[in-house]
Amino acid sequence: MKTEYLRTAKNSYMIVKDADFEFESYELEMVLQNDLKNLVPMQVLVADGKVEYWFDVTGMKTLEQELSVADADREMIKLLLESICSVKMELEEYLLDDKDIPYTMGMIFRNRTGNRIQFCYIPGYHCGDYPGIRKLFEELMQRLNHTDQEAVRMTYGIYEICALAEPVLEDYLEILYGNANQTDAVCNANLDKNERFMISVDSQNNQRENHPNAWKKGDINWNREYLTSEQITDTKRKEAGTDKRKAESKETKEGREKQETGWRSSFLRRGKRKKHTLDMDYYGPEKEEATAVVAESMPDFNAGETVCFSESSFHSIWELVYMGDGIEKNLVLDRFPYIIGKNSSLVDGILLAQTVSRVHARILQENDTLFLEDHNSTNGTYLNGHLIPMNTRMPLQEGDRLIFATEEFVLKSKMVR
Repeated sequence: MKTEYLRTAKNSYMIVKDADFEFESYELEMVLQNDLKNLVPMQVLVADGKVEYWFDVTGMKTLEQELSVADADREMIKLLLESICSVKMELEEYLLDDKDIPYTMGMIFRNRTGNRIQFCYIPGYHCGDYPGIRKLFEELMQRLNHTDQEAVRMTYGIYEICALAEPVLEDYLEILYGNANQTDAVCNANLDKNERFMISVDSQNNQRENHPNAWKKGDINWNREYLTSEQITDTKRKEAGTDKRKAESKETKEGREKQETGWRSSFLRRGKRKKHTLDMDYYGPEKEEATAVVAESMPDFNAGETVCFSESSFHSIWELVYMGDGIEKNLVLDRFPYIIGKNSSLVDGILLAQTVSRVHARILQENDTLFLEDHNSTNGTYLNGHLIPMNTRMPLQEGDRLIFATEEFVLKSKMVR
């Protein structure tokens, strides 16, 4: 089984070829004659005596494209699990098996608004080398936002089930929603130790305030009844240190007073000091003559040779030079993959034209060769005047013309330090 992509002026298609699986005739009729909302719309064409499945993926993005821009978070994982549950229940109503769905990132699509995930149904797919859903979650774990604890919990929860058997509908529902009573019990069992300690301390404080023989705050022994032996020892040490510092301060003050008294009596005995005056010649001119400056003989003898800038101090970068008459700017390809679109939070090269999609295309680099790939944009990506299909890598070279919807660029290389 192989996959190809076709882009027309209005539609994008994913074409599945060589899917020669055995299946019951009613299975294909059920999919073609009914509108299953969780499945990508499909047509069947026969070319050269072979069956081809054409899936209309206009305006959709594969799960692989979505995760190439941002890691999977809890919203993405939850939407995926809920969509798997929905497609399982929907297929059961039509006596179809969800094992005929390829659970791969390249064949799972998210719609334009991002609120629905749809799957591709291939009759008889489970009769081939069916990989199951485990491989999908293995790839998800590599593209997961591991700072999102809820996303990690759901993903690893399904993966652990996959290690034992293929998950069923109840497994997905348990991971998604769980058992309310069980969840409360776990939360109570995992109550934070610090929180429980604070509750205990507050309770002790209330008991101490209401105790009939409790000391007042002004009492020197206030609160000692409720201190540990270590705290009492520390308190005594601090009190002893305070007394010692007071005694040292008193001795220092007495010594300073004696010293000041000695200075005062000495001053009275000796009288006032004479004012020191500078000699008139203090700022006079120097008598010594300056040494004559002598030029160094052959100053450049040990200077070394002049070194020219080497070409190794420069490196080549790629740049998309804007050729249109709009307000776009040149794009410097300073990282790869380099994503182009108008969503500033997701892309590297930002375009302002309204005709450009949020995530329009990306440029990749492999072995010093650049490739252009369209992200199933609304108005398409053109290479040298030709509309390129989605998910298809097109090699680039210097001088190529790239058009993102209506905005035209030329790929150029330049040397920089």
